[in-house]
Amino acid sequence: MKCLKCNSNNSDTSKYCCECGAPLLKKCNECGSICSISAKFCPQCGKRFDDINLDIIKYQNKLTFHDYVFIEKAHSGSYIIVIDKGVIQILNIYSLKPTFDYTFDSWDYDQKDYQDFTFLRRNGKWGIVNAVTGKLITDFIYDDYLRNDHAGTEFRMKQNNLWGKVDALTGKTMVPFIYEKIEFDDRVKYHGYWGWLTDHVLSIPCEYINLSSYRFSDNIYPSEHRSGKWGVITQLGKIVIEFEYDEIEYHEPFGHSLYYLRKNDKWGLYCEGKRFPCTYTKEEVKKLKWY
Repeated sequence: MKCLKCNSNNSDTSKYCCECGAPLLKKCNECGSICSISAKFCPQCGKRFDDINLDIIKYQNKLTFHDYVFIEKAHSGSYIIVIDKGVIQILNIYSLKPTFDYTFDSWDYDQKDYQDFTFLRRNGKWGIVNAVTGKLITDFIYDDYLRNDHAGTEFRMKQNNLWGKVDALTGKTMVPFIYEKIEFDDRVKYHGYWGWLTDHVLSIPCEYINLSSYRFSDNIYPSEHRSGKWGVITQLGKIVIEFEYDEIEYHEPFGHSLYYLRKNDKWGLYCEGKRFPCTYTKEEVKKLKWY
């Protein structure tokens, strides 16, 4: 990276010139405006700045930037992704030769921020490619995948209309492809009923009509068993309130977990270990001193 002030060379990761100390700037190839080295888009014309080292390409006179719609460089790797008229190729950054002897029909740009892998699709199937070497981590065998809402390298992948989980770094299947749905918090649906995974193993069997997410809360919400009865179960499978009630209402007064329990048209109450039997009317149970 050349300093526009003193013309000295700097590393690609530098933000300030190593010679004169001036902030490093870059010039837009489209409109010629100058902006910050960290800018992703030109503030004048809106053109996206590409991370690829264009000097390497122009020097070898094998490929020019303007021949292509889009060029994307791996964070720390030796390959680039080139999109030309909808056709996607992976090229070695130095030889500019294709890494694979075939092209791709889709690339998930939103996943480019992962430094170790990227997602590509070929003939309608997704696969995972090592973002450093450009080599395949998995074959192109997945129908779809879902992005993570949290850090980590395990992704929900779809194969033969069923969902499992794959480690994107190794390609290893962590959760088998047997589930109709896998939610971001590891709730899973199997044969129409919900369960819960903990460390890739079912901690709650798939026997529930509904399970509520409470991973980011200390509170536990009521669930309905396939028998039609309601109760409360923790993520690890511990039953807090037996599944024998016709209805459970959940409330959070002053940060406490309070449950109104209905059985045979009578109401009871449970709050943090304190329990009142189902012998009250709805209005009576609301007046009980649970605190």
